Amino acid sequence: MIDSIVDGVREVVRLGNANRVVVKNGQGDKVVEVPVTAGVVVGAIAPVATVAGVLVALAGGWTIDVEQPGSE
Repeated sequence: MIDSIVDGVREVVRLGNANRVVVKNGQGDKVVEVPVTAGVVVGAIAPVATVAGVLVALAGGWTIDVEQPGSE
């Protein structure tokens, strides 16, 4: 039972590390690229700063995407 839970958590972390949060400027150039897992950790540690950063990026015409391996 515990082994299946641990395996499930490992799979979620593996997928989170494979998928990337990508921030692109108005010209489509990548400015920031981090694993989804890191984005979640930062969002949990500093939620106000995370929301402020997202709002500033979107107001400036930047885009925030989640890319999966092989989607480029």
